[in-house]
Amino acid sequence: MIRSLFAGVAGMKNHQIRMDVIANNISNVNTVGFKSGRANFQDVLYQTLKSAGTSTNPAQVGLGVSLAGISSNMSPGGLQSTGRTLDLAINGEGFFKVIDPGSGKEYYTRDGVFYIDQNGYVVNSSGYRLVGELRNITAARSTEVYSKVDVSELQVTGKAIGTGDGSTTTFSLGYSPVVDGSVKVYLNGTPTTDFSVNNATGEITFNTAPGAGVNITADYQKATSSLILKVTGKDGPLGKRTDFTIDTARKADINAGESYSIAANATNQLSTLFPTLAVNDEIVFNLKNNYTNENISFKVKVAAAADLANGIVSTTSTLDDFKTALSNAAAKAGAGGKIEMYYTDNGNEVTAASLDGDGNEGFGFRTADCGPKVSLSITVKDGTGAPKNIFTGTNSGFIDGFASASGTGDDVDTIIAKINAQTANVGVRASKDEQNRLVLRTVYTGTDAEIEIGGDAAAYLGLPSGIVKNPGNTYTGAIQLINGPAASLNISNDGVITGTDSNGNMLEWEDGTATVTNADFAQINLYTFSNQDGLQRVNKNLFVVSESSGTPTPGKPGSAGYGTIESGYLEMSNVDLTDEFTNMITTQRGYQASARIITVSDTMLDELINLKR
Repeated sequence: MIRSLFAGVAGMKNHQIRMDVIANNISNVNTVGFKSGRANFQDVLYQTLKSAGTSTNPAQVGLGVSLAGISSNMSPGGLQSTGRTLDLAINGEGFFKVIDPGSGKEYYTRDGVFYIDQNGYVVNSSGYRLVGELRNITAARSTEVYSKVDVSELQVTGKAIGTGDGSTTTFSLGYSPVVDGSVKVYLNGTPTTDFSVNNATGEITFNTAPGAGVNITADYQKATSSLILKVTGKDGPLGKRTDFTIDTARKADINAGESYSIAANATNQLSTLFPTLAVNDEIVFNLKNNYTNENISFKVKVAAAADLANGIVSTTSTLDDFKTALSNAAAKAGAGGKIEMYYTDNGNEVTAASLDGDGNEGFGFRTADCGPKVSLSITVKDGTGAPKNIFTGTNSGFIDGFASASGTGDDVDTIIAKINAQTANVGVRASKDEQNRLVLRTVYTGTDAEIEIGGDAAAYLGLPSGIVKNPGNTYTGAIQLINGPAASLNISNDGVITGTDSNGNMLEWEDGTATVTNADFAQINLYTFSNQDGLQRVNKNLFVVSESSGTPTPGKPGSAGYGTIESGYLEMSNVDLTDEFTNMITTQRGYQASARIITVSDTMLDELINLKR
């Protein structure tokens, strides 16, 4: 009789546990990535009343039920579309791994709701950091900020172009195209301006044929250079060799005019050169450099008495005085060395001492930096602020007291566009880093990819010449974005994270240990277990390793034995309410029956006690 009482108690207790499991399942029916549980029962110790004989079976009485275990149903849940990039679902086998940054403890989960925190880490709702693999795609990085080929870098000096015979007037530089106004010619080492240049063909035509035996040399600046890219891997070419033409980045250049009557030593008074110049006039210079985010404005003033140190000239000052005042005014405004004044003769740049006073002299202003994002404007105003044109030379760039010019040529943005237009052919994708330096990466992400870089532009752009190999460094741990915030983000089925920051630069990652720095390849890892049902649950939709589960085995999403990652989806709970409500009914009935065992046994005991009456 006592046995049946305790069997009923055991039945009630264990059915209560089963009800607890069912209640937990139903309450998590909408929990992302939740895996339902199931209470499993087993019978307990048996009391043998009669042993088995050769012709008789054993007589045994059981002592009730016990909990064999609570198993986890690790079957996948359905996928729900969210449209959010950092909502990730695993389609197949595997778990995400996250790390508690406080304790360093590792957890595993199917809950794919992630964010990028203020420090750039990819974290779940509890702030635990997602684990992935970081490494570098094979890449060549420029050491030059705002990568461009400066016109001054393509300077050729002292090139012999021929010997005069007294009748020939046309000679070739042997190179084309050349930068307009950059050609300087020397006859037996003496500079001459008695020539014209075809910039497109590189031909020089003398007005008077050089005498017989005269050595002709020239200085000039190339207008273009070349960048040659080729990508190979262990199995051969990964792209077609491609040659890119890089146009020289030129300075913003304002010609203040030709046909000024400047003395050989440039000591003519300004009032002689510019008859309309008057006291209280102002020449306002404005320099805008979008590479350095500079916008600088300053003035050269005209007064009764000159004060060159403070940027003030008088009508009796010389052109060289004006040049000095300009330099000083620029320095005071923070533009020292950023704007230059230069002299010309017959369109060719010369020193002040070389001016010959033949009426073909002039001068100009230019920026020290170059490129299409550098501009210079000059405005002349009279004492009332009205525009006034004092520079009235034949080829003056001034109209109504105003002139403006912008630099030209290829800078990092233009070079990126040229390369990316050929990405499908060459196998290289161009971008810039957070310091606006050119970065070339292979489209192929394997570590065996190599970039071969050639052409004279490579060195000018700060790129390494020759073969660039993958560094081969890898790191597995919490991944951290270092150039966020991300303006665009994409996560492929194999877990590779790509995108750009708010400046259009390719996303770069860090591992916190300097094993891999400025990583441009981040891939989410998945982990499987020999017995995933043996994982131990903790709160927050997390599991930890147990002795039963075995150790985790990392793998790449989409590889054999691992599911793919679906960005923009979440795995729903795998709780089936039909099963749960059915199980609830049978659990309720089992509990009621166990309770009835106790009441009936109690009634039977009452009958036993009543026998003494």
